[in-house]
Amino acid sequence: MSLFRKKRIGIYGGTFDPPTMAHSRAIYYAKKKMKLDHVIVMPCGDHRFKEDSTPFEHRFAMSTLKFLAPDVSVSSYEKDLGTGGSAYSMLCRLTGRSEFMDRDFRSLVDIYYIIGQDCADEIETWDEYKHLLETFKFIVLPRREPNGNPGPPSKGKWYTEWLSGHKFLKGVDIGPQSSSQVREWFKSKGESLDRCNAEMWIRDLDVVRYIKRNKLYGQSEDS
Repeated sequence: MSLFRKKRIGIYGGTFDPPTMAHSRAIYYAKKKMKLDHVIVMPCGDHRFKEDSTPFEHRFAMSTLKFLAPDVSVSSYEKDLGTGGSAYSMLCRLTGRSEFMDRDFRSLVDIYYIIGQDCADEIETWDEYKHLLETFKFIVLPRREPNGNPGPPSKGKWYTEWLSGHKFLKGVDIGPQSSSQVREWFKSKGESLDRCNAEMWIRDLDVVRYIKRNKLYGQSEDS
C-alpha cells in the first residue's frame, strides 16, 4: 500500500471587496476539511458583472494584508489574464500552462476550486459550466442568513446531480456577513455602530487602515 498522497491546492476566486472574516473562515475550513496543502487567493480583475466594484489594485492590496498565513498566497493571475471574471477562462488558462499539463506534475497535484453556495446555485450561468464540473474539483461552502439562521436549502441542480464528484462542506459556519453588507455598514453616514460592525467583521486593523487611508467605501482617516 502506497503512502503517497497528491499535493492538494485550493484556488479561491472572488471579488474580495473588501476581504472579510468570512473569507478567512472559508479558507480555514477548506484547508481543514479537505486537507489542502496550499490555497491561492485570486481576486478577479474587472468583473463583467460587477462594474461598480472597487478597483483591482485596492482589492488586491487588501487581500495581501488580510491573508498572511504561510500556506496561503494572493495571486494577480486572473487580472493578468483579463478574463473578465470568467472562472472557466481562468481555470482553463491556468491548467493549460505547460507546467500544469505536464503529466508528472498532474500526477503529483490535485487542484480544487473553492466557491460559496450562492455561486454554486448560479453555476449554470457560468461559461462552459458542464466542462468545468467534469474537469475540476469544487469545494462548496454553505451560507448563513444575517439573523444567524442557516441559509435556505439549495435549489441548484448541483446539490442533487453533481455533488458526488465534488465536496459540499455541510455544517461549517463561515458567518452571515457578506462583503456587500460590510460596504453598506461603512457607507452608513454618521452611524458609528455600523462602522464598528464593519470593522469587527473585517477584523484586521491593517485592512481597516488601508480602507481609511485610501478613502474607500466613503471612509477617511478621520472616520
